[in-house]
Amino acid sequence: KFIFLGNEEFGLPVISELLPKHPGNFDLIVTSQDSSSAFDNLCLNNNVPLCRVDNINNFDNEISKYKSDSLLVCGWSQIIKPHLLNKIKCIGMHPTLLPERRGRCPITWTLIDGLNESGVTIFHLDEGVDSGDIIFQEKFKISETDKSIDLINQINKLLINMFSDVIKSFPDLPRIKQD
Repeated sequence: KFIFLGNEEFGLPVISELLPKHPGNFDLIVTSQDSSSAFDNLCLNNNVPLCRVDNINNFDNEISKYKSDSLLVCGWSQIIKPHLLNKIKCIGMHPTLLPERRGRCPITWTLIDGLNESGVTIFHLDEGVDSGDIIFQEKFKISETDKSIDLINQINKLLINMFSDVIKSFPDLPRIKQD
């Protein structure tokens, strides 16, 4: 069983597809206080509880109540602190091929630098920033006319399948050290 933590840009499109593909696998959906009512409707329609938080690191007692196997993190900008990492296995995503373009604004920098290829990484979260062991990576092509929203849409399509693979394979997930 999983807890899903996500924002609107990446999290909502991904969990909207994962819930019907993996019914009964999600104990809780967590998003930010200012996310739209689309999360409310999604959770109501799929009979999954929803919690809204300002800081996920202040939510560890609530997460412990669910006894879930893992926290799937999709598009969350806060760094998850050690006290939470020690309570639950955390698996996250990064919208590039790590270790390239760690940190903030990776999509913007991908476009500014004129790359013709990028990708998505699913990885085990650790105490560093985008530094954990890699689970899966998928590449995609970038055209000269692509904008940020085009990359986000490509990334979300890949994430749906990649997180689905995580759910199917859990807990037997690869661990590829980053360089």
